Formats: sequence, C-alpha cells, structure tokens
Amino acid sequence: MSSVNKTQVPVIPIIEKKLPTTDAQKEIWLTCQIKDKEVNRVHNELVYLNLQGDLSVKILQDSFIKLIEKHDGMRSLISVEGDYVLVFNEYTVPIRMRDIRELGVNDKDVFLKKHLEQKKPYHFNLIQGPLYVLDLIQLEDMNYLLTLTGHELMFSEKSLQLMLSELVTMYSDHISDNPIWQSKEIVICEGIHS
Repeated sequence: MSSVNKTQVPVIPIIEKKLPTTDAQKEIWLTCQIKDKEVNRVHNELVYLNLQGDLSVKILQDSFIKLIEKHDGMRSLISVEGDYVLVFNEYTVPIRMRDIRELGVNDKDVFLKKHLEQKKPYHFNLIQGPLYVLDLIQLEDMNYLLTLTGHELMFSEKSLQLMLSELVTMYSDHISDNPIWQSKEIVICEGIHS
C-alpha cells in the first residue's frame, strides 16, 4: 500500500500587466534599495477614519477584497530590477485587526499616538509586497479606527483617501443589498485624516 504525500502548493498569481516604472518610481525604488529601512519608511502615507456602530468585519473584509480587485495598484509589486510594475490578476491581503478595548485610557492614547503619529511603522518589501496595509483597531465595543497605510511607490495620500472612502461606500452598499445586515450600520465620526 502506497501513501500519497499531499502537500499544498501555494498558488502563484498570474501577472496581468507589466508596466514600466516612471522616473519618480525608479528614483524612490533606488533610494530604498541603497539606504537603510528608515528611508523606506519615509515614503509611507497613512490615512484613517473613526467609525462607530455595529461593524461587520466579514463585510468589511469582503469590501476590501472588492477594492483590491478594482484597483491595479493594490495588486502590484515592483520587479526585482525596479524597471517594472507587475500587476497581478489577483492579490488578497487580510485586514490587520487589533483589539485594544481592555487597555486603560492612557495606554490607548499611547498606542493610538504611536500608530498615527509614527505613520511610518511599516517596512514594506517593495518586491514581495504588499505595498499597503489596512488596520482595524477596535477601541470600544462600537468604536473603531480604520487606517490605510501605503508606500509612495504606488500610492499618494490623495489616492489612499479616495480608496478608504470607496471602501466605506462599498461596505455601506453591501449592507443595503443584504437586509440581514441592516442593523450593522456604521457612522463615520470624523472625515478622512492624514
């Protein structure tokens, strides 16, 4: 009797497009390759929203996947040589979730200050990606902070603001299309900030 070793082979996404990098992208890429990790972080952008309500993480994740499918930049990496932007046919990135409800007021303030003011906390691997991260921080039972950080190689502050707005719109549209989620309404407490 023979045994079959079933090993899961990771699915490698197919390259949908291969676009030449712009001069500005090439300059940023070279600077990040030559200098230390701190230089890489200097090129990060961060935007955020405060949300209140009965948030469905599942619907938010589904909406995030739709956003990734819609925008080429969210499915892109830089080639090893820095000459091309590689756009993949699919690319799924989970939402990073943190729950700080149990922290005291002072500890929450320190955590949030560090997260928002030190908007360069991520060292993005420009070749392996992803070049962005979406964080959902639960502050209280019905109070959240949603942050989107992206590397300047692909994202400007304005493009991140638009994508975060679009994500909230997709979430809201999904709720209105599914009566079962009608009670999962969220309210944007503050506008998009950077």
